[in-house]
Amino acid sequence: MEKRLSSTEAAADSQIPAESGYSANNSQAGSEGNLQATDVSKNVEAPLSKTDSAAASNDDTESAKSLLSVSGKKGADTETAIMVIPDSPDGYEFIYAKEVSIDPELEGSFKDFAHQNGINADLAQKLVDFNCESVRLQQNRMAEQGRKWGDEVKKMPGWQGRAFNEKLNVAHTAVGRFVPDEVAELLDVTGYGNHPAVVKMFYEIGKNMSEDHYVDAPAVVSKRDPASILYPNQGLY
Repeated sequence: MEKRLSSTEAAADSQIPAESGYSANNSQAGSEGNLQATDVSKNVEAPLSKTDSAAASNDDTESAKSLLSVSGKKGADTETAIMVIPDSPDGYEFIYAKEVSIDPELEGSFKDFAHQNGINADLAQKLVDFNCESVRLQQNRMAEQGRKWGDEVKKMPGWQGRAFNEKLNVAHTAVGRFVPDEVAELLDVTGYGNHPAVVKMFYEIGKNMSEDHYVDAPAVVSKRDPASILYPNQGLY
């Protein structure tokens, strides 16, 4: 006759976890003794959480990279990658704007300086760009100042209207006779060829040249047109 479990025994049997390896079929002892239930859950490793799995994956990826690897880095990390320092000063190659005039000797001195001080090629180019921009701004300021001085000459007492060109021609006479090319270039570059005091000075010299009491002196022959040296403006000024 089939044995029926009491309600208490059935309830206890239903609460035994399946993974423990213990079931109602082996709940009774056999002829060789009671079977020992084995809790197999102790032998099963708990699965990695998502966080642990991601960390393990990152560790494996990082260990596969070399110290110089920049792959996967963005923004500032990429910008801080190691820059190349040329093996010699001649290894620097700079890019200039078309309108920039380069002094080879000055450029060579900067290359020597950059190499001696361990400046990488990228930073050296930025320093060159900064210097060129500084020079350009300075030249623009000088040109603007030269134009302002030229306007002041036109407003000087006795220089308005037709008198302006007449007196300027007298000043040009003195410039053409006494100003060497080196000084003429200096007057152009600095804008002082338009300075009211300089223009008046050459006017007085030219006026004295035409008077009877003028004492002649050895002439300085300039290859430049006097009008290009003194006002009106030409070139930058």
